[in-house]
Amino acid sequence: MQKITLTLILLVGSIVGLIGQTALTNGDLVITGFNSDDPDQFSFVLLTDITTNTEIKFTDNGWFAAGGFRLNEGILIWTATSDLPCGTEVIVDDQAPPFTSSVGNITDSGAFGLAVDGDQIFAYQGPDTAPTFIYAVNFDGTGWAADATSPNTSALPPALTNGVDAVNLNEIDNAEYNCSVTTDSALILAAVSTAANWNTDNANPFVLGGCTYSCAPCPVIATWDGINWNWSDATPQNTLPNLNTTVVIDGNYNTGAGGFQTSFSACNLTINPLYTLSIADNTFIEIQNDIIANGNITVEPQGSVVQIDDTATTTGTGTITVQKETTILNGPLEYTYWSSPVSGETMEDTFGVVPVSRRFFFEAGNFEDLLQEVGNTGVFNPGQDDIDDTGDAWQLASGIMTPGVGYATTASPFGPFPAPQQFTFVGPFNNGIYQTTLV
Repeated sequence: MQKITLTLILLVGSIVGLIGQTALTNGDLVITGFNSDDPDQFSFVLLTDITTNTEIKFTDNGWFAAGGFRLNEGILIWTATSDLPCGTEVIVDDQAPPFTSSVGNITDSGAFGLAVDGDQIFAYQGPDTAPTFIYAVNFDGTGWAADATSPNTSALPPALTNGVDAVNLNEIDNAEYNCSVTTDSALILAAVSTAANWNTDNANPFVLGGCTYSCAPCPVIATWDGINWNWSDATPQNTLPNLNTTVVIDGNYNTGAGGFQTSFSACNLTINPLYTLSIADNTFIEIQNDIIANGNITVEPQGSVVQIDDTATTTGTGTITVQKETTILNGPLEYTYWSSPVSGETMEDTFGVVPVSRRFFFEAGNFEDLLQEVGNTGVFNPGQDDIDDTGDAWQLASGIMTPGVGYATTASPFGPFPAPQQFTFVGPFNNGIYQTTLV
């Protein structure tokens, strides 16, 4: 009975130890800056809530491609001394060695030091022999090397992916994330993991920290009331929104009107009923996530709408209209190639002025070129002449236009000629990755 009792006590102790801290995984924090010119410093941002006593390890040891740390440098153990929310930024500093931390406590092994001729920083939990990696930054100039054969190089552990939960910079002494995205944990992770979003300097250390991070998706709202941009926080009126801002259009807006009406970026976009957002030629809107069009959107032929997230949607009760224009057409039998920018549009609605017999799609599986005609004699020999032997590769097109599929139509026979012609597509924007079968 005593052995059984002892086993139960040890098990309970183990459970308490696990409950006492937050287990993290890939991308639950990002490293947002470092200085290897004295003093050695780095900063990181939590992308999830953590509890008191949570431990995170940081090392500048390289990782062998075959597995395991190089173990010629040092390890810091950071411990949360209170519950901390997602978005907390921490600065680790050795201005007065050993290392100190702006939030929480740090235990210094005494060997951690960022080399000016290149190094790396790994964030992880668990035993050093079997770490659970969270994030990594490399700045040794060789990229994530195949192996950690020199003191400053490192392979990338299989658990991490460069550009997703790791970032590779050139050989650089000092660098900081440029704070281009500071809201929505998923967007922050993606932005920090993009090398182009880092400022670098080989001579002057950066003042790390200073940005305000929010893991909520775009909590700050900028509303257009028909005359002014009004913000939900202390941002000055008529400041243009950016990718961290939720935008509400509550008055007619034309990106080509000038003044406060111009191209803009947004995290999410809503157009309220009764109002129209017009994207003029040579202007754009850039939306990170979703568009809710309860009002109307019109896009001129040279206007542009960009939804960055492949999974972003376009919904709402309003009407979205995209105008497209051909090049100059000299006659009714000149063809233009098309693919629909919107979902659910039909050949009949967009190309109603084009004869039914002049609307096509290409069925590549039907194309057969085994014979070559001799002149125009009707005599064929084996060979290729880039002409479909059976004449059934081009099929008449009707119904809903499939995203990612190309179509060909002639012009409206009513002209005028020579002149360009405009065609109208109506429906929610197509967005994301579309796969089609290739033959």
